[in-house]
Amino acid sequence: MGGQLELESEPGRGSTFWFDLRVPKCPAGTVSAAQAATPSSSPPAVPPGRYRILLAEDNPVNQTIAMRILTKAGFEAHAVENGRQALDALAHGRYDLVLMDVQMPEMDGFEATAQIRQLEGALRHIPVIAMTANAMSGDREKCLAAGMDDYISKPVHGQQLCELVLRWAEHPLECALTGSASRPSPGTATSE
Repeated sequence: MGGQLELESEPGRGSTFWFDLRVPKCPAGTVSAAQAATPSSSPPAVPPGRYRILLAEDNPVNQTIAMRILTKAGFEAHAVENGRQALDALAHGRYDLVLMDVQMPEMDGFEATAQIRQLEGALRHIPVIAMTANAMSGDREKCLAAGMDDYISKPVHGQQLCELVLRWAEHPLECALTGSASRPSPGTATSE
C-alpha cells in the first residue's frame, strides 16, 4: 500500500508503534470500512429487552465489535468465550438466538450446536447462526448440515449483522412455538 510501519521500544518503559498509509479518498456515496463496521444510524427498531441474543465468540476484538453492533441496534446481548460456556448460559437463561463462532477453544461451535439440538424439546428451537472466517466453498453448507440455521462470514459488518438478526427477530420464538408464523428457511441470509 506504499506505507511505512515503525517501532520504538525501550525495555522497562514500553513500545510505540506508528504507521503511514496513502489511501485514496472514498468517492461520495460509498461506505468506508469504519462505517461498515457499525450499524446505520437508524436500524430497524427492536424494543430493548424483547429479543435476547447469546454471542459465543472467543476473540476479544470480534466479541467487542459484535456486542457493540448488537446493543447499538437495541438487542439485549450477552457474550461467552466458548461452546461450553454457551451451553451453560442457555441452561441458566432464555435466549432467542445464538451467534456461534465455529472455531473456539474447549468446545467449538459445531459440537456446541449439536448439543443444543440434542437438548431442545420437540417445540423449542433456538436459531443458531454460524459466525466464521471460513468463507470457502462448502463452508456454509457444512454449518447448515451441522444444525446451524444460518451463516455469516467474518469480519462481520454492522448493517449485515443487524439485517441477519432482524430477519430472525421478525419471527420471534413465541410465533415458532404457536405455529402462527414460520421461521425463515435455513440459509436465507447472504454474506455478501
